[in-house]
Amino acid sequence: LDLSKNSISFLENEIFQNLLNLEYLNIHGNKLKILNDDYFKQLMNLIYLELSDNLIEKIELKTFKDTKRLT
Repeated sequence: LDLSKNSISFLENEIFQNLLNLEYLNIHGNKLKILNDDYFKQLMNLIYLELSDNLIEKIELKTFKDTKRLT
């Protein structure tokens, strides 16, 4: 799923919750400041996540709790 360069400044909690088979997520080049605990919840099959070129200031403690396959 490519969401790069869309001027995204926030994501709704559990926005990806129904995408259980999602493996690739590109959120590069947006305006995200905070990575919430619930953003990547239930993304157990996620193996690639691109977050570069955002404005990240804070990553909450459990943000990547369910993403055990990330490399």
